[in-house]
Amino acid sequence: MNLLLCLLLALAVFAGPAGGSEPPPERVPFIIYTSFSARPSDAVRSSIRDEVTSIIEPIGWKPEWRSLDDSSSLVSTRMAIVRFKGVCDVDDLNVYPAYETIVLGQTYTVDGAIIPIADVYCSAIRAKLAEGLTRTDAKSREFVFGRATARVVAHELYHILTKEKHHTSGGIAEGHFTAEELLSNGFRFRQKAVSKLRRNLVPTLLSSKGLRQQQGLERGPRIFISSGCSGCHGFAGGGTPWGPALRLAGRGFTAAELAFRLADTGTEMYRRATGMGLPWPSLRPGEITALFDYLSSLRAESPFAAAY
Repeated sequence: MNLLLCLLLALAVFAGPAGGSEPPPERVPFIIYTSFSARPSDAVRSSIRDEVTSIIEPIGWKPEWRSLDDSSSLVSTRMAIVRFKGVCDVDDLNVYPAYETIVLGQTYTVDGAIIPIADVYCSAIRAKLAEGLTRTDAKSREFVFGRATARVVAHELYHILTKEKHHTSGGIAEGHFTAEELLSNGFRFRQKAVSKLRRNLVPTLLSSKGLRQQQGLERGPRIFISSGCSGCHGFAGGGTPWGPALRLAGRGFTAAELAFRLADTGTEMYRRATGMGLPWPSLRPGEITALFDYLSSLRAESPFAAAY
């Protein structure tokens, strides 16, 4: 390990949540430090980053990419180190035969606890996907390979972000991938994995010193995060690339109307969320009331009303 890697690991294992007087973030910044055994093409790198972002950012984690070799990189306690091993390109695919029982990536533990370091084996991914990639149009082959590699990255980030050693029964958090899954459109986390990733966001966001702790409203922010609302609309309702700001549309908005909207599967909001593979929230009446009270408290900065 180089000096920067050792420093990052020490901070990630022993440091607490980052504090500060800044206002609460709309999404949690999460720095991903990367290194490559052999630098891939810009198209492959862009595809990896875009796909990882599209998977984890709507859940609430905002990936920021840094090179592990860049000594000027910012150090953060919310981070992961991803090391890409082997050949991360799509040239000479016939060199690597396909194997079904091949290790595509792994995370590591220290004293039984998962640490924020993952290895992704590009040559193994090539081998698994070689047959399918040769049938893919040459112009899109780098994109498809990068997207598949990103799904392996997202799998390892799931372990790092949740500290979960076990796998789910399907989706990106499952124990083994088929080539068809990695090459398919819309391969995402299943509901159980998304819920775990969201629960991990709660203490991180609530630890911000900029969050106004108002008596009687402690439950609402937790529901707003764990239900997935903050992932698309931002923790303070200010909006993200995945969902608009929650603005007052010239009229009041009641708890009953909020309950109706959450029960309505015909809205654009529902179609957009499910289109991104995000589970739709199912809240009890008391949870809806707590959520409405929290959203009402934000009206001074970013008032809440029907977004669609």
